[in-house]
Amino acid sequence: MPFLYSRLIKLLATSVFCVAFSILGYGQDLVAKVVNHKICNYQNEYRSIRVQNLGPNQCETIYTKKGKDLRLGRGVFLKSCEKIYLNIEKNLVDAKWTCKNAFGSQFLVEPLEG
Repeated sequence: MPFLYSRLIKLLATSVFCVAFSILGYGQDLVAKVVNHKICNYQNEYRSIRVQNLGPNQCETIYTKKGKDLRLGRGVFLKSCEKIYLNIEKNLVDAKWTCKNAFGSQFLVEPLEG
């Protein structure tokens, strides 16, 4: 059981670090607002899905698996990124994963490069 919590803590710590980084004012142009974020688990596995607003006419959907962020889509309209997000969540729930809201929508994170 401690292993499960350590993985979840690592996932949460990454988000908290990014929030602290942005609060201190570093790299404001490199910060994205998370508008949707869920953490899902099944047995001893955890996954994270989130939609990030990168600014005017830019968003991306990120899926975290085994501590690695994967960009699953980018869009001009937030609705397109949310559609990907909802599809991933549906697939996980259909596969018996449990997904819960993570942090609300006020957390800021560093967007993926590229």
